[in-house]
Amino acid sequence: MTGLLGLFDRARRRILTPQELDRLCADLAVTREDIATFANARPGVRNQMEAMAAHFGVTGKVIDATRWRALEIVWACTTCEKTKECKAFLAGHEGEFDPYDCPNAAQYAELSS
Repeated sequence: MTGLLGLFDRARRRILTPQELDRLCADLAVTREDIATFANARPGVRNQMEAMAAHFGVTGKVIDATRWRALEIVWACTTCEKTKECKAFLAGHEGEFDPYDCPNAAQYAELSS
């Protein structure tokens, strides 16, 4: 696990003092609830995120280049309600899901230009 999700995973595995948690939140400009959401992201979310980004010609490195954008993309993917449809699309199954149904489609399109 790399990037921001890796950071959140490492934070989740360690007991942080309230001061450390507050510092992490301040550094990332997120809330404690955001940290919990990111830390408890479903397994494979980073791989799924990068696979969808690749359809737009975007790499994980490009996503991670700007912290605020990476946080927005992680948040959207982590809280997405179309994960099954997305996984099926990424696995090559035809269906009603289109890459532009992804909540990050606009971000990926902007990053690809």
